[in-house]
Amino acid sequence: MKVQAVMTRNVRFVGANATLTDAARVMAEHNVGAVPVVDGEKRVLGMITDRDICLAVANAARVPSQVSVEKVMSRRIFSCRGDDDIEDALETMQSRKVRRLPVIGEDGKLMGILSMDDVVVSACQVAGKKAPELGYGKTIETLKAIYSRAVHSKPLAAAS
Repeated sequence: MKVQAVMTRNVRFVGANATLTDAARVMAEHNVGAVPVVDGEKRVLGMITDRDICLAVANAARVPSQVSVEKVMSRRIFSCRGDDDIEDALETMQSRKVRRLPVIGEDGKLMGILSMDDVVVSACQVAGKKAPELGYGKTIETLKAIYSRAVHSKPLAAAS
């Protein structure tokens, strides 16, 4: 199965000069927790999440309408292409611990986004001998890898 079969095509995005208020408004209006940050050619420059905005506001002395997305966005971009195998995209999500990958076209421009929400909705239960192209097993494995935290080597003290 290819990424393009699962991805969201009508992606909302913001420019680097948009404010945190602008980005939060886009997220709220479209019920998403992250948006790609793009340049004038729709090339992805970074990603900004609702968590990024909350942390920036909590740590800033300025209001969200005075802070540009560029100051807060993550510039580490992990992406995929529409014709990539979904398994490869899930491996990227697992290894990089990200829930969303911008989907970049041959021209280098944003063409969609692949989110774990898309994957979960598209996954099928294995019934019978033929396994689906996107099964629950790989989906859960990816979620577990993304959500896993470093285990503390020091045991917790027993309650007395």
